[in-house]
Amino acid sequence: MTFVNFHFGAIARLLRALHQNAETYQVAIEVIGHEEQPWASATFAGHRLRLTLALGGGDRQCWLSALPQAELPVRGAFVADLHVEHRTEDTARVAILLIDDA
Repeated sequence: MTFVNFHFGAIARLLRALHQNAETYQVAIEVIGHEEQPWASATFAGHRLRLTLALGGGDRQCWLSALPQAELPVRGAFVADLHVEHRTEDTARVAILLIDDA
């Protein structure tokens, strides 16, 4: 898995969690595009992410279908929302709300 510019922090840990979850379906993923926006409410802060993933091997469509309900452990943060916005046979765009755990 390529981590683009995410070397440290909760976003890098999220990408590792996605990678590990994909491996359970024998799916290889690589980040080929990303958008990131800071996000905050009255009580929480975090990031709204949009990741474009290249997919290879395994049961990609099954993994993408199960992904919104997956437990993705991210030390220092939690996934508040995750949904697949678009998918093809070999790529997917995933929207994620990652909240910092204070």
